[in-house]
Amino acid sequence: MSGVRAKGPNRIQFTIWYRGKRYRPTVARASTESNLRRARKQLEDIEARIEDGTFDFAEEFQTIAT
Repeated sequence: MSGVRAKGPNRIQFTIWYRGKRYRPTVARASTESNLRRARKQLEDIEARIEDGTFDFAEEFQTIAT
């Protein structure tokens, strides 16, 4: 499972494990194949920053209340 999926025609949902909890934030983005590929790349970057300890959830998903 990639951790990225279409959530309707205009939303993309990420599945992220952060600080021992699973989060499923969504972003308002058309769920086209090209946007899903970009989201997968974004998720790879997020996972690398989580591993490095430099990930900031609120900064990454500014429009989502945490």
